[in-house]
Amino acid sequence: MLPVIDASTLQVPADAGQFLHSLGGAVAIEHRVDDTLPWCVVSVLVHGNEPSGFFACHQLLKAGFKPAWNTAWVISSVRAARTAPEFTHRHLPGEYDLNRRFGVHPIDDPVTALAFDMTDYIRERQPRWVLDIHNTSGRGPAFGVAVANSQAIASLLAPFTDRLIVTHLVVGSLMEQNFNCPVVTLECGGSADPAAHSCAVLGLRQLLASPALSASPSQLTLYQHPVRVQLRAGLSLAYGDSACPGAVLTLRSDLEQLNCVTAHPGTCFGWLQSPLADALSAVNDQRQDVIEQLFEVDKGVLQNRVPMQVFMATPRADIALSDCLFYAA
Repeated sequence: MLPVIDASTLQVPADAGQFLHSLGGAVAIEHRVDDTLPWCVVSVLVHGNEPSGFFACHQLLKAGFKPAWNTAWVISSVRAARTAPEFTHRHLPGEYDLNRRFGVHPIDDPVTALAFDMTDYIRERQPRWVLDIHNTSGRGPAFGVAVANSQAIASLLAPFTDRLIVTHLVVGSLMEQNFNCPVVTLECGGSADPAAHSCAVLGLRQLLASPALSASPSQLTLYQHPVRVQLRAGLSLAYGDSACPGAVLTLRSDLEQLNCVTAHPGTCFGWLQSPLADALSAVNDQRQDVIEQLFEVDKGVLQNRVPMQVFMATPRADIALSDCLFYAA
């Protein structure tokens, strides 16, 4: 069961790090405005190295902000976030990535149990909407991710961004769960970018202060059905300005500059010292590997065959290897 704290009883430290260490672990902090009002759920720190949502939660709680909705702040990967250096661990070494364990059975480890407890807690609240706030590991603008496009989803995203990725990829994320309401992941920018922290706090202040979602959301730029580009297990990865000796794949060191821009055919992504399909996969939401339709290798240079939008390209090799190199739509 997820522990619950009444926001009205909190003594919020001035410093976000102190606030983090004051929490015993994963927790839901509840603002009960009126029992006749619906709940909304804001999820933060599903990944311990993605702090913008947590910083926004701390700032709004510290300021005594009063939402117009019954609001639950679900703060999850507290242990990972407070492990030194703070806010650098996606998850604890040797444990699962929480955002790959939702809907997973059997429940036989603490991370999967937490995913179950979070899901159970959210369903009990029967929320009007769920917003799961993340950061990208590389630089880039804010965007939303959802399993569908609707006016409610556009309204949820309007205070933050005008970009939406619609995906049916199944990876075990919170966003994939059915809560009988709109569920949106917000990627509010790079984890070390002050603009991402501002995006989270200003957007949440606007969203939570209004007693209803906007009836006339801004027009969204849609990116549909991305693929997940991965390096096959056991192969070596490096970053550089040319092929690194000993690395099967060298990604260009400035790859994150491609985030949320159009990569025209022939754009260099890096250097590959192996046959394309032996080294890389690009799985779509039909579970088909389409790597050879999207990419090619020309004299050792890995380049795209078709125009594409790149998302979540990261300069962190550990995340690129354990999760994916990037998404492309």
